[in-house]
Amino acid sequence: MALDELDLEVEVHLSSANWDEYQVLRPFFASFSARDASDGESGVGGMTGWIVWSMGHEDLARAADSLSADSAYIGGIAQRIVDELREEDPFLEQALLLDRLWIDRPWRGKGLLRPMLDRLVDLLRLDVNGCVIVTEPEPQREGGGPYPDGTLRDTAMNGLVRSLEAAGLECYGQERAMWKLAARD
Repeated sequence: MALDELDLEVEVHLSSANWDEYQVLRPFFASFSARDASDGESGVGGMTGWIVWSMGHEDLARAADSLSADSAYIGGIAQRIVDELREEDPFLEQALLLDRLWIDRPWRGKGLLRPMLDRLVDLLRLDVNGCVIVTEPEPQREGGGPYPDGTLRDTAMNGLVRSLEAAGLECYGQERAMWKLAARD
């Protein structure tokens, strides 16, 4: 099925479990599926992370730090980016922190990450005043868990970074984190 013919659907589950102590970050799980011409549906992939609909000037980094080391890092980067962008856009107050993202094997290499992110951001209306999307690429082995250092990890990391770049994300300075600003045109 061609990418322009793909009917990509997203279903999002929000949870009240695992909230940060400041109640700024909302945990989410998004699953993506595709419908074909015969109205058959198949799973495409998913994303997990945290949504921020409204933040103060210092809230995001502290809230992310109260959850985990992974969220602390991407939350800290997101806070820095938002602070920089607020100099020109004081209404920017939304963020999407991506903890994990995956595309099921039959759908890999088809350029789906950008439309998946676009659908998620559109459904959650995060692009109305702009939304900073941040993730830290870390390839996972089939069945879960990070790769050990070495050639396999390097190859997987290069593929993951290429996919994120194709979806419009870029490295933030010299950091491992990658980001983009999603804004309604």
